[in-house]
Amino acid sequence: MDDTIRNVNQPRRRNLGSIFPILVLIVLVAVIALSRRVAPVPEVFAQHASLDEAFESQARTGRPVLAVVTSNTCAPCQRLKRGPLTNPEVVSLIRDRTLPVSIVYQEEPDALERLGIRVFPTTLLLREGREVSRIEGYVPADVLLTWLDRHLAGVDSHVTTAD
Repeated sequence: MDDTIRNVNQPRRRNLGSIFPILVLIVLVAVIALSRRVAPVPEVFAQHASLDEAFESQARTGRPVLAVVTSNTCAPCQRLKRGPLTNPEVVSLIRDRTLPVSIVYQEEPDALERLGIRVFPTTLLLREGREVSRIEGYVPADVLLTWLDRHLAGVDSHVTTAD
């Protein structure tokens, strides 16, 4: 009898070597999917419900409005909300010297045109309804701190684009 012919009653063995890459791929996809979950709005932004509300407060306090525009489907946005916007130094500076507003594209799509948003995330510093400066894209906490310090001190406006 030929060795290549298998007995019908003998169970078929699966080659684990061919299943292993599939299992690794499934785990990798699950990890990526979990990491792309929507991050909560950072606590420092819970104070003002809308951009208009922040502008009303600005008229009374004189503080500039810090608007962070994100999208729920944007991974760098979620990274910004989980990282730099929860950094204690950044939070302290935002809380003490600005009127923070979080704008989520899916909840306020009209804000994109109103603020001239082209990139997610975009961080804007606004005084009297006018843009002082913006950062387009994700930036680490140290860059955000430097930018805030610079523009809260009244340095000339410009657009900063993240790499």
